Amino acid sequence: MSAPVDYWEQRKKQVSRLSSLKRSFLIQWLLSVRIGDEGFLRRQLSRLHAPRVLDVACGVGKVQIAACASRTYGVDIIGFPRDVAGRRGYQTVEYAPPDYAFALPEAVDVVTCVDLNAHVDFETFATIMQSAFSHVDAVGGRLLLIGEFDNDGLGYRLMKRFPARFKRYVLGMKHWHFLTESAFLERFEARFPEYSRLDRAELVCVPPLSHFYACFLGKDVNGRVMRMLFLAADLVLSLVNNVLRLMPATDSAFRVGYVYERRRAP
Repeated sequence: MSAPVDYWEQRKKQVSRLSSLKRSFLIQWLLSVRIGDEGFLRRQLSRLHAPRVLDVACGVGKVQIAACASRTYGVDIIGFPRDVAGRRGYQTVEYAPPDYAFALPEAVDVVTCVDLNAHVDFETFATIMQSAFSHVDAVGGRLLLIGEFDNDGLGYRLMKRFPARFKRYVLGMKHWHFLTESAFLERFEARFPEYSRLDRAELVCVPPLSHFYACFLGKDVNGRVMRMLFLAADLVLSLVNNVLRLMPATDSAFRVGYVYERRRAP
């Protein structure tokens, strides 16, 4: 099993300017193409009546998790911005290869994990999740898993007409291990048969406009005016995204959320 690249050494340890708005249902809908996962996590956690949550690969923390949980634990690789996550209400710990083991003061009701699948190989991902699942409070515990996939949806079909640029774009997102949804689920559900899938929700069917910009021009959107223009354009793109989410199809969405429940001991 290969050790993951030191992810946090290669990016700015900062909170998105949109983070303060992520609690709003209206903003989540209007900017679903950017923050579609926010609404998914909020909806699922609010149904569980203040659970204890472990957020795997938590990064800077997520406001909607801390707002819905009675206690929120966050774990990530050494070097992650744990001080920022702490200010968001997280109790933070670190893990490291090869076993990714860590200790918590109590069991948790829910494990959340967002986008980790694309950043590490599957064996590393499975080892991290096995470590996390060891802290789940027996039968009935939940997993809220959001993945990014090498889908065949509307946006990626356009990008893939230019293979070299698409490859550069994927690597620019640090998606070193990019599987299709069906390939990932087959491996995940075979590895963890004690978890049964309860729900699937397509969160982002077409990537934000800035992703097309990065793919075709090979650079990020810079400057306040440019960012505002792309944000405005994404309002329109989000309307398309919200319509496409009503017509779910496997391997068609860029980001997908799943609800799993632990039905038996491993």
